[in-house]
Amino acid sequence: MKLERICTRRLWTEVFAEFLITTLFISFVCGCSLAWNPPSSVMHMAISSGLGVATFAFTMWDVSSGLFNPALTIGFLVGGKKTFVQTLLYIVAQLAGSVCGAAMVYGVAPNKAITDSNLAVNLRNPDVNIWQAFGVEIWITFILVLVVFSVGDPERKLSGYGPPLAIGFYVFVGINFSIPLSGGGMNPARSFGPAVIMNSWQDHWIYWAGPIIGAVAAAVLYRYVFSQKILQKYQAPDDRYDEGLPTVIQLNTYPI
Repeated sequence: MKLERICTRRLWTEVFAEFLITTLFISFVCGCSLAWNPPSSVMHMAISSGLGVATFAFTMWDVSSGLFNPALTIGFLVGGKKTFVQTLLYIVAQLAGSVCGAAMVYGVAPNKAITDSNLAVNLRNPDVNIWQAFGVEIWITFILVLVVFSVGDPERKLSGYGPPLAIGFYVFVGINFSIPLSGGGMNPARSFGPAVIMNSWQDHWIYWAGPIIGAVAAAVLYRYVFSQKILQKYQAPDDRYDEGLPTVIQLNTYPI
């Protein structure tokens, strides 16, 4: 990327957008996890995370792609959707936003609620060993990035609320599944801010390494196997290829 591109208002608007929506998202994640009476349930936190992701992704979808997730951002780099400089600046902004979002909740919530909830710091289930939790983080982030690439494929021409809602629905399912196992990271920024504010770093590396590995694997798979450009490139030159195939295999031929 040339120096002129780095100095443009557009780039720094994108970076600020990532900082802002990460701050807002982490503040809601931490706030919704506070231990009141009764305390937050797994379902409560999963719904809050899913709706938050759908809302904030839609908010900045046309500005910065609405990522607010370093692993997803790296996936966009591998998938050819972001440059190295964009990726680096986005991640710095996301991490700064995650700390700010967690700090906001820490500053306004009662001490007991913060202590009892540990400010939503990700912790694996003691009955789940670290490698199992690591595998869960790879798996849930792999699916997340695969969903994001699929609904955001420009050749599919999906628009409106559909793509962010699809992402939010998956986050709801993924968090509901993973909180009882690995603690439900899926997003290094979501793990980083609360860990900084609470100075809690137990097994923290799995919430970086797992999501990044999953994101890279999904980005490579979609870019070189499932993207509409690849499917169209190897599509048969006449309709005879499609004759007799099940309808589900022909979905890519339907107008959207």
